[in-house]
This record gives sequence, structure tokens and C-alpha cells, in this order.
Amino acid sequence: MFFSNYSKRIELSEIEPYRKGGYSYEFVLHDSLELLLDQNYKIYLETRPYKCLLSSSFMFEEYELIDSKFTLRTPKDTHYKGTPFAIYTKATDQNDMNLLDAYIEILIYNNYDKTAEQFADYTFIPDTIWKYNQKLDVIGETKIIIPDSIMPPASFDYEIVATMKTSDYEVLNEMKIVTYKHSSQEFDYKYTNDSVRFFYKENDIEKIGYPRKVGQFVS
Repeated sequence: MFFSNYSKRIELSEIEPYRKGGYSYEFVLHDSLELLLDQNYKIYLETRPYKCLLSSSFMFEEYELIDSKFTLRTPKDTHYKGTPFAIYTKATDQNDMNLLDAYIEILIYNNYDKTAEQFADYTFIPDTIWKYNQKLDVIGETKIIIPDSIMPPASFDYEIVATMKTSDYEVLNEMKIVTYKHSSQEFDYKYTNDSVRFFYKENDIEKIGYPRKVGQFVS
């Protein structure tokens, strides 16, 4: 096994196969190799007399471990037509302080795992529904409202992909699946002390009325 820094070749070791045709080797990047930052170097697997079987190169560069954190949360998993839907994001350093130079890009994609329920004669749901970017707030969470106007007349699942970027090229990603309901009617109930209260909702908004019989509701 040989190492080359383009000015000289260094024999690292003579290695034996761990099985027929299989070789494994590792070495320390110590000072005697005279490595310089941001330079490419090559390693060779050769047989004697110096017939190259395999070669590869690598970049020697300085880096720091990423200690930043990026979060994306949605208070609800369902987005109803006519109701503002908020998402909250935050980027912090290893001391849990907000990053000062963080930007976010939001992409909303059609999630094809669930068949859409359409409410028009013809409904087109694009692959990419929305794209948005802004600078993250330096205090607390950043609130972003997903506009209702971008949604087609259909009920379906969509995927939120949030990408956080900094000026030093740090990139972190988070993803959420949300169900969008263009039209929803449902009965719900709540326990209050020793009573049970039933109520009717359209698109998650309670409607006042009285039941006539099972299957009907009069407002």
C-alpha cells in the first residue's frame, strides 16, 4: 500500500488479504506525511514489481463537528380549508442559543401515499405545491403560515420539507406529513364533569344547531 503527496511516494505497509481478493487497511495521518490543508492525496494498492491494482484520492481539510440543532413542529397534523395553518421552526447552537445567520427554505410536496378526494370535476395537484424562504428569528421560534390559497379543491396528504442553511454552509433538514381536508363534516364529543357533550363540526369549526334524527343535522 502506497501513499502519494505528489512530491514523493511513501510505502505505508505490505498487506495480506483477509480473504481471497479482499483487502482492508487503515493508517494514521501523522506529521511525517507532510499533509497540507485543502489538498488532494492519492493512495495505491500495488503488487510487486509496482503494478497498480487500484487507486483512489481524498481531500485533506479542516472541519468542525456540527453541534447545531434544527426543529420543525406543527401543533396539529390536519390542515382544514379556511383555517390558517402554522408551522414553527428553530435553529440553535450547542449552547441552545438561536443561530443568528440561519435561513430556512420550505418546500411542500404532494404526498402520493394516499389517494386524493376531489371536490371539482377536474383537479390538478402539482408535485411541488409551495416554495418559501426567509431568515429565521433570532429569538424563540419562527412562525410561518401556510396559506390556504395554495391548496387545490381536494383532500390529500402533503409533505413539508424544511431546510435550514447558515453562512458557513451548514445544512439541516426536517420533514412532516400533514393531512389537508378541503371539506370535512364530523360529530365529536367532550366529557364535562359527569356529562358528555356531542357537537357537529365542519372543517373543524363547531356549528350550532339541533339534531332532527340520525343522519341529519339542522343549523
